[in-house]
Amino acid sequence: MKYLIWDFDGTLGYRQAGMWSAALLEIICQEKPECNVTMEQLQPYLQTGFPWHNPNRPHPEIQSAEQWWDTLDGIFEQAFLGVGINAEQVGEMAKKVRLVYPNPAAWRLF
Repeated sequence: MKYLIWDFDGTLGYRQAGMWSAALLEIICQEKPECNVTMEQLQPYLQTGFPWHNPNRPHPEIQSAEQWWDTLDGIFEQAFLGVGINAEQVGEMAKKVRLVYPNPAAWRLF
């Protein structure tokens, strides 16, 4: 049997390179190495829209991991667009966040 324990707010571990903006930057560097985007440029686009930004609103539409990630894709797409990534590429790049962000190699325990 396998278990997953997710440390939602940095109490058990931390993502070594940074959180969401670092994951998006990693994807940009992989897909568009000629882009000179920084984490600081991405951060404003990640300040709103996540389900936890509205803790008083239930999210019954999110019933699976796939639905959870699908909910976040629009936020990532807007961030990529905001820093100048071509609109035809942002959908595919947003889907890659679900592979990059939780990669165990990026995380360290406190």
